[in-house]
Amino acid sequence: MIAPWLSEVLEFVYPGICAVCGMRGERGRDLCGQCRADLPTIGYRCQQCALPLLSPVASICGRCLRKPPAFDRAFIPYLYELPITRLIAGLKFHEHLHLARLLGLMLSE
Repeated sequence: MIAPWLSEVLEFVYPGICAVCGMRGERGRDLCGQCRADLPTIGYRCQQCALPLLSPVASICGRCLRKPPAFDRAFIPYLYELPITRLIAGLKFHEHLHLARLLGLMLSE
């Protein structure tokens, strides 16, 4: 584990660069606060397949009620829209391996 003061020094010397807009990253991440706030999050979602729902009235979507999927639960934190699509494509198809850490942190949060 890195000492807290050393991680602060490293962050000052080598700041994260936002993978979306290119500005200085926030809290050691390659994502700035503004871009993080603008990420397309999912509000209400099905508790089984995690697809978006229009309201919190139903916790499971009609599709899952009619034909339950083979899995019990899914977790999808963001809609598959820009800039998420660009980040995933950069990692998968353009060898931008630094995005793996960012996407992993975003998923874990």
